[in-house]
Amino acid sequence: MSQVVKLQKICVQCGGTGIAPTQTLGVPGPGIDPCPWPGCDGDGYIEYGKFRLTIDLEDLEDKIDDILDKVNDIKEKLDNP
Repeated sequence: MSQVVKLQKICVQCGGTGIAPTQTLGVPGPGIDPCPWPGCDGDGYIEYGKFRLTIDLEDLEDKIDDILDKVNDIKEKLDNP
């Protein structure tokens, strides 16, 4: 099983708020509408890439368990010479 990791960055238009900025009398301020910036659509983040991890968490846990078993065996031999 593989896992997809998405790379995202904060939207340059809304600054990560997901709300479209408005201008009132020349002063920028928060708006009430969702950010229309392409890729943001009110999320506040824009996806700019993704990659797939092919290692399973189960495989990783098995490797960690094997290492812990070896460390415990070494510790037992050192404690009981």
